[in-house]
Amino acid sequence: MTFIVYIHTNKKNYKRYVGFCELYKKCLTPYDAMMKRWSRGHLSGVRNRSTCYFHNAIRKWGSGDDVWDHEVLDVLRTSKAAKHAEILWIFQRKTFAYDKGNLGYNETRGGEGSLGRQVSIESKLKMSRSKLGKKLNISPEVQARLSALRKQRKLTPEHQQKLIEANHRKLGTHPSEKTRKRMSEKAKGRIVSVEARKKRSDNAYIRWNRNVQQLLIPTLDVIAEFRSNAEASRITNINRLAISKCARGISSDAGGFNWRYISLGDVSSNKESLLCAQSLLTDPAS
Repeated sequence: MTFIVYIHTNKKNYKRYVGFCELYKKCLTPYDAMMKRWSRGHLSGVRNRSTCYFHNAIRKWGSGDDVWDHEVLDVLRTSKAAKHAEILWIFQRKTFAYDKGNLGYNETRGGEGSLGRQVSIESKLKMSRSKLGKKLNISPEVQARLSALRKQRKLTPEHQQKLIEANHRKLGTHPSEKTRKRMSEKAKGRIVSVEARKKRSDNAYIRWNRNVQQLLIPTLDVIAEFRSNAEASRITNINRLAISKCARGISSDAGGFNWRYISLGDVSSNKESLLCAQSLLTDPAS
């Protein structure tokens, strides 16, 4: 298949438009294909009330040969080559409308896409309003399948490290006064169901109130159990952060002991276990 890159020049103000199309069937020459694109593409867009710059110019100045000059710039064999050539010709002939000093009608930088297209604030607001309140029409079966695929997805170590670094950067950010005010206004009047409150409370309790066990190395015999890292640190005089890292598997030991979290239940940090832990600390030989 053959593709052509063409240019239309306005003889009144010397503004130009660069485009590309394929060499249509029954078109004997590239010029015939360009004129077919002119009549069936651009003039049809004018009749259908298209509002792009080029079609507005045709509507304003007319479509006669006394206004427009038509020229074939390039003939290529593939669509990819034609798109690349269109980008180069737009740059060379300076037809991108948004660049200062350019004389052209092209609203994008070429390549059959929206590269460089600028959208007005009014258009952005219209698009935003049109989508307000709309929900994606996805069946429960599709939602369940997408959820399962997300859960099965395994992140590479590099991706995990990038996420960690991004979260660390967020920790040091402070929202502006305007942002805090907007967040406050948004939160006012929000009604939280009883179920949601209970779920939040349970999650917080599980996260911050985990029992931790102290184990001997290398036998891993449990010698004491504490209600929290803070309690373990207070009684054993071992750094709380070191205990937390060991219990999460980040480090191998803390204070010469191994530590692990256990599921919530009755706390067995009784007097005997605490006395045993303290005696081991004061007399390591035992």
